[in-house]
Amino acid sequence: MLTRLTSLFLLLALAVAWVGCDGTDEEVEPADIKPLGQFIAESVRLNTLEAALRTAGLLNDGDSTPLNNVTVFAPEDAAFASLNALTAAGDGGFVDALLADEVALTSFLQYHVVEGRILSSDLQDGQTVTTLAGEQLTIREGNGSFFVDGAPITLPDAELPDAVVHRIGKVLTGSLNVVEFALLSPNFSTLVTALANTGESDDAGDDDPVTTLSGAGPFTV
Repeated sequence: MLTRLTSLFLLLALAVAWVGCDGTDEEVEPADIKPLGQFIAESVRLNTLEAALRTAGLLNDGDSTPLNNVTVFAPEDAAFASLNALTAAGDGGFVDALLADEVALTSFLQYHVVEGRILSSDLQDGQTVTTLAGEQLTIREGNGSFFVDGAPITLPDAELPDAVVHRIGKVLTGSLNVVEFALLSPNFSTLVTALANTGESDDAGDDDPVTTLSGAGPFTV
C-alpha cells in the first residue's frame, strides 16, 4: 500500500510540474522560432515600438522587417508611457509627435539598433557599441545588471533567427538634440516659442540659441 501511495504522489507531482511548465507567459516562451518582426508584433509589452516600426516602414503588414543580424534594445510600453508623462500633460504627446516626424523617427529607431548579435554575456562595463544611427551607446554594469545609456536591461537575450532583443526600461533619446526633443515635447512649447523668436531676431547672428542647442553639446537646459 505504501509503495502504491508513493507512486501516486509522484505522479501527481509530475502532473503539477507539467502544468506549471506549459504556461503561455511571454517571458518564458521560446523566442528562437520567431523572426524579429513577428516577435515584436506578438510581444504584449512592445506595442508602441511596433507602431513606430510600422510607421517608419521597418515592419510591414506581413510582420517582416529589413533589419537582419542586429541587436535591438527594445523599449517597453511602460518606458514610452514614462516619457509621455514627463513631456506632455496627457497620453500620446511625445510619441504622437515622434510618429509624425519621419526623419526624427527613423533616427530614433536606428539609435536603438546595433549591427551584429550581442548577447548579455558579451557586454562589459564601459563598453561602447555603435548604433545604425552612427552614434555610440555606453554599457554600464551595476548591482549585477547592465544598463545601456542609463536604460536598465529588463529582459535580456531573446535570441531570434535574425536578431537578439534586449528589452529595456527606458527610451533612448540620445539621437535627438535639445531642440528636436523640445519640439516633440508639448510641455516645452513655451520654450520652443521663445527659442524660435530669439532665433528670428535681427541680433541673433550665428550664435542664436536654436543653432547652438542643435549642436553636439553637451548642454544642461
